[in-house]
Amino acid sequence: MRYVMVTADFPGVSSTERNEIYDFLEKIGWTKIESVGRDISTVWWIKLAGAKTDDEALEVTEMFF
Repeated sequence: MRYVMVTADFPGVSSTERNEIYDFLEKIGWTKIESVGRDISTVWWIKLAGAKTDDEALEVTEMFF
């Protein structure tokens, strides 16, 4: 099992589009962390139960983004 954390900035998208992206990420199991710090505004994390190595976790994560 691996945990993955990513920062996600979506420049050039509207608030509506950003909310659609956030809704999708939540639907597929990602959790948004609020107010993580002054330099990072949006961080998401997920627990990948099937990933046995870091490389497997990265491969799965890349499919989402």
